[in-house]
Formats: sequence, structure tokens, C-alpha cells
Amino acid sequence: MANSKNSDGGGGAGSTASGGMITILQAAFIICKIIKANVIGDWPWWKVMLPLICSSGLMIFICCCGIGAFCCVEGIKQNEDEKNNQITIEPIPQFPPVATSTKIISGDNNV
Repeated sequence: MANSKNSDGGGGAGSTASGGMITILQAAFIICKIIKANVIGDWPWWKVMLPLICSSGLMIFICCCGIGAFCCVEGIKQNEDEKNNQITIEPIPQFPPVATSTKIISGDNNV
């Protein structure tokens, strides 16, 4: 029973591996910068922090794309609902007038 856990820690294998690789790379860059080892010791801090900056930027980009796609889908649904719920008003049929006024002129003109 002790070995009943999955080797990937319960999460997706890809997300755990990529998150772990970025963390290890970031830690190695910071350690090399602090002890001034190799070429990384001469790098400015923004270059040392690039793995963290890039992964954060990628996550923000993916979230923005997801929010944009969600808004587009909701807008399309709303437009379709408006088209389906339109009320059509039919014109009232025109009936001929019921009574008309006419002037009757008699034949005797006593003028």
C-alpha cells in the first residue's frame, strides 16, 4: 500500500515536469549569480530572472486568450438569441370605409 501513489504526484505529468524544470533552472541561475560562477555571474538580474518572467508572461497570455475567447462566444450567443427572439409585427389589413358622404342635388333649381 505504500507505493499506491502515482509517480507524477497526482497532477498531470506535463504540468509537473515543466513547472519543475523552470523552478530548477531559475534556482540554478540565481545560485550561479550569487556565487558569481561561470558566465551567469556577470549577467544582470533581469537576465537571471528570465525563466520566471517568461513563464509568468506565458500564463498571463494564455489567460487573456481564454478570457477573449469566452467573451467572443458569449457575444455570438447573445446575437443569436436576439435574432431568435425578434417579434415580427404584421401590418393591420386596410378595410374599405364603411360609409361615405355624398351630396345629393335635386333636379329643381329654383334660383
